[in-house]
Amino acid sequence: MCALAPEAIAAPLQNVIDPADARIKGLVDLSSLSFAVAVPVFGQLRDWDGSVIARECETHNGLHLIEGTDARIEQGELWIDGRGTGLAGSISQELCECGAEAAVLRNPAVSPAARAAAA
Repeated sequence: MCALAPEAIAAPLQNVIDPADARIKGLVDLSSLSFAVAVPVFGQLRDWDGSVIARECETHNGLHLIEGTDARIEQGELWIDGRGTGLAGSISQELCECGAEAAVLRNPAVSPAARAAAA
């Protein structure tokens, strides 16, 4: 990477931690970097296969469910594709503050039942 003399690096956080650490320790010369950019972090919810089923809203007020995701709240627990997730929360069908029409999962958290089972 040093030989390329990049002016900027855009990559997932995990991919820039090691080079940043090496730069701080003086192990690599990245003096060519001239941009410092902070990128907002948005959460995602993925199913058991790793597919994204919900993305955090721009207003950080919940997770927009991807169209076609079979999501429901049953006895206080979030169910995806017929399987319990161990998460609690609520699903809103109302128009989001950001203008998106997708359903929004609000306040996802470990359900009390899952917390008790883990104890």
